Amino acid sequence: MAAPIYATPLERAWRTAYLGFCGLVFFFLIAPILVIIPLSFNAEAYFTFTDRMLRLDPAGFSLRWYDTLLTMGMTDSAAPRDRAWWADVWANAAWVNAAKNSMIIGFFATILATG
Repeated sequence: MAAPIYATPLERAWRTAYLGFCGLVFFFLIAPILVIIPLSFNAEAYFTFTDRMLRLDPAGFSLRWYDTLLTMGMTDSAAPRDRAWWADVWANAAWVNAAKNSMIIGFFATILATG
C-alpha cells in the first residue's frame, strides 16, 4: 500500500523507515525458525548442517529426534508400536503429561477468567 498522495516527504521517509524496521523485526523472528526446522531432521548427533544434508542426500536426514521426543519418559520405548505402546505413551511420556497438565490448567483458567 503506497503512501497517500498528500503525504509530505518527511512522512514518506518515516513510512519507509517504519516498513524497514517491521521487515527487520519479521526477519529477526522468522530466520531462526527457518534454520532450526531443517536441523531438527539431522541424522547426526550434533546440531549442525552436514555435507549430506546440504547435498539433500536422504541418508543425512532422520526422524530420530522426533522419536526421542515422543518416547521420552516411557517404560519401554523400544517396544513395537501397538496398542500397549500407545497406552504407555499416554501414561508415561513426558510430553503427554505436560500436554495434559496444560489442558487442565487452561480449562480452569478459562473457567476462572470467564466465570
